[in-house]
Amino acid sequence: MKKTTWLKVLAFALPLAGCELLEEWRPGGGGPGGPAPGGGTGPACTAIGCHDGAYLTVRAMNGLAAGPHTVEIQAGSDPLRTCTFDVPAGGPGPGGVSASCTPGVMLYISPRVTCTEMTSGAATSQTCVPVPGQFEEHINVQGTPAFVRVIQRAGTETVLERTEMLTYKAATPNGPMCGPVCNQAHVTWEIANRPL
Repeated sequence: MKKTTWLKVLAFALPLAGCELLEEWRPGGGGPGGPAPGGGTGPACTAIGCHDGAYLTVRAMNGLAAGPHTVEIQAGSDPLRTCTFDVPAGGPGPGGVSASCTPGVMLYISPRVTCTEMTSGAATSQTCVPVPGQFEEHINVQGTPAFVRVIQRAGTETVLERTEMLTYKAATPNGPMCGPVCNQAHVTWEIANRPL
């Protein structure tokens, strides 16, 4: 059993949704409370939502410049999308900052954390603490574009300009025997040249 004592939850990245179990594991036909194939007991499926998407993490190793930021996102052949947000003096703070974005993309800034995992018998726990002065931008692009190009400006200065071809992997957040299955790509970049 896994217990998390401090967990950063990004509701925008994986919105919860009605989750359909695969037919062979439905209650009464193989789900919890029903027989599994072969006559055993089926797994207990959770109901975590899952969506196709590209998940970009941008780490601001020296903080983010205070003031207005604009992020332009070109995802494959989709129309150009933009996000805007303001960073307060001293950084986003423990509650983070949500950006205002055009449809099809979401962006959230939160403190970067380091996590330590400990195991005692069958139980595993994880403790996460913020890294002082370091933040992460979490960008979620809907769909499965072949590439993303991101340009970020702090005021009029360009602080990030990257293009990346994307590789997708199947994700099964409720386990391989439960639905849904989605295709996701994960990319991590760094902004290292902007002090607060």
